[in-house]
Amino acid sequence: MIALVDIDGTLLHGRPVAHGLGLIAALRDVYGVDVGEADLLAASPGGRTDLQIALLMLEAAGVPEPVAMAGLSAWTERAVARYLEVAGDHPVPVAAPDAAPAMEALAAAGIPAALVTGNIRAIAHHKLGLAGLGGVFHDREGGYGCDAADRAEVVRIALRRAGLGPAEGVVIGDTPRDVSAAHAAGCRVVAVTTGHFGAAELQGADAVAANLLEAVRHAIDLEPR
Repeated sequence: MIALVDIDGTLLHGRPVAHGLGLIAALRDVYGVDVGEADLLAASPGGRTDLQIALLMLEAAGVPEPVAMAGLSAWTERAVARYLEVAGDHPVPVAAPDAAPAMEALAAAGIPAALVTGNIRAIAHHKLGLAGLGGVFHDREGGYGCDAADRAEVVRIALRRAGLGPAEGVVIGDTPRDVSAAHAAGCRVVAVTTGHFGAAELQGADAVAANLLEAVRHAIDLEPR
């Protein structure tokens, strides 16, 4: 079994302001579109991949799909650079208070952990480093928001990198999109209420937990399939 863990709202708490600003600035740079934070919020970013967020914002700005797709590689690289420019100007990410014991519990149970996140890879690991979780996850493992626009495909990519099938994966995340993506990829999922969604909105999960450590315990207790 492998635990596939989300970042924002799950491992890290607080609004990722610098991350969002980096995505916006890169859209302006690469595509020349006049977008701002209101456009980002209109894309309903919670649980989406960075690629999907970019494509939704470009569609809303009237950029033709072939043009949007052609620029995504350059946009991804530029988004990392723009994020790094402003990361020091905003509150740093805060690790979930039980992140360390949660990861220790997985290790003690012999269950490896990898990231499944909508974040671009380099942004993901920089944010984790700022929060004191650098080195917990290997950057060549897991699935990222620069791997695919569709979150379910990000889960599948993480499983392929681990050499495992969907029956062996348990996703831990905080949004309804984490839940639906996990199930679409054939995995089970434990949802945490530490993000913007409560238990009622996360009832599609195989289990719902109040915090990360509780979520990990649920994941450990799930019967193998």
